[in-house]
Amino acid sequence: MLTDKPNKAFQYLEQHQQNFDAVLSYGYPLTDIRQYTTLPVVKVENNPLELLRILTTMNQYHNKTLIVGETAFIELCPDLCQHLNVEYPTIVTKSLTNFQEDMSRSILNQYQYYICSPALYSILKLYPVKQISNTLDETTIQSKYREIINIVMPIKQSLLQAHIQNQLTQKLSMKYAITDQQNRILISHFPYLEREQLQKQLKHLSEEQPTIIDEANNRYQVICNMITWKDSFFNLYQFEKLPLYPSIKHTAIKALIIEALNDQIQNDFFYSTVQEKSRNLDINKLFTHYSAVVIYGEQYTLKSRLANLLASQLSNQLIYQIDCRYIDKLFWELWPEILKQENIIIILRHVEQLDHAQTQIIMSHNKHQLPMIAIYELNANHPKLHSDWNSGYRIYMEPLSGQQENFEEIIDIFILDLNSIHEGIVSTYTTEAINTLKDYQFP
Repeated sequence: MLTDKPNKAFQYLEQHQQNFDAVLSYGYPLTDIRQYTTLPVVKVENNPLELLRILTTMNQYHNKTLIVGETAFIELCPDLCQHLNVEYPTIVTKSLTNFQEDMSRSILNQYQYYICSPALYSILKLYPVKQISNTLDETTIQSKYREIINIVMPIKQSLLQAHIQNQLTQKLSMKYAITDQQNRILISHFPYLEREQLQKQLKHLSEEQPTIIDEANNRYQVICNMITWKDSFFNLYQFEKLPLYPSIKHTAIKALIIEALNDQIQNDFFYSTVQEKSRNLDINKLFTHYSAVVIYGEQYTLKSRLANLLASQLSNQLIYQIDCRYIDKLFWELWPEILKQENIIIILRHVEQLDHAQTQIIMSHNKHQLPMIAIYELNANHPKLHSDWNSGYRIYMEPLSGQQENFEEIIDIFILDLNSIHEGIVSTYTTEAINTLKDYQFP
């Protein structure tokens, strides 16, 4: 068994230790493991190359070994075990790292390669038939890495691109993208979207509405063809420009393309700090549990910036920012048109201005789980959060005193909020400036 969830691994070990002869511990305190087993426990230094050496000498344990280890090593182990002929009853791996994603999308699927840890770069095997030594020095590792990045990737991309142009009878359009079967982009000639944003849009395409929107708010019909190259299958997406959506104009509504928000975030210290700390969190999961996220408190906090940061991490493309102070009869006529659009995020500002009936309309129309972020200003006239918003995930923020340490605290508390969503627990955190997780409800 190989896992990055130690508690589950320990419980499994406790229940099935009769099936094992020993435990090899990588990166976890021995005391934690010994609470669950009477088996011999061998501690490995926090060095994947050291574990490489030990695995090659473990012939007597090679077919029944439990390893509890760190994520960086876990991602190496499946290929490593195969190379060393070390077998395990079960292997459970975590999602790929960014580096592995980059390697995969570079058309290197026909190669085997090993990821070790960021500090040790990577252990790469370029050709399936070539054997590599069990111990590699850092110079060798670096040279293999450079060979992949500087030589193999550009050659493979140019060959695939030439093959596609020769295979197609029609003239290749100026706007196209090529992906592997996991929709990871290999080559992109789409002028306005970054590869990552284009990849997100392609993942959300459907047969009912095969369109994407670029940062200039242009719409494109997407046509997908299957192509083959060296016995591998790839997707060729071509983009044909379509007329714009009917414009939705109202003083209460401001539309913002996600790329523009991302540009703003890159130049803002608060955004970049929170984004760095929370980049591994899947914000999309939040909206599977709650109908809305409500950020509330008194004036002079960072509620609007928190809302924008949440929106930037969702896999949608168009943001409608609605100021509820300017909602009128015309707005309610436009509201159904807004909801008809695909892949949008709605940020409601000053929701304390909505009465009960208006709030119910907005929430009842939200049945198809549009991500909705609400900002609520508490003041003398509205001392309490409206009960209509109780079903939302709630982040409460008190006013900042203007001191730098309070600014840092608000970053910490926001990260804590996000972590509590994913851990499924209620956390407590109190400072002079901030109280949070009030009336905290989990589904």
